Amino acid sequence: MRWRHIIGICGIAICVLSWVVLGVAWAMGPEPGSWTYFVVGAAIGTEIMFWCLAVMLGLTVFQARKRVWAWLMRRNA
Repeated sequence: MRWRHIIGICGIAICVLSWVVLGVAWAMGPEPGSWTYFVVGAAIGTEIMFWCLAVMLGLTVFQARKRVWAWLMRRNA
């Protein structure tokens, strides 16, 4: 498994875990002050997932760009 896939899987795992914690907290009925922390934690977990997936896809684009430049330079030389 490539490391970019591991980054994406870790981001998804963090997101799912943060939402599971939010669901468990909701079932326990926390105080409003604590509830804010749980919701912010779930939002941050979701944001981490988006960034990890962007890194995963961005690395693919970067590697493809590198191959295109190599092909262009080889063709013109």
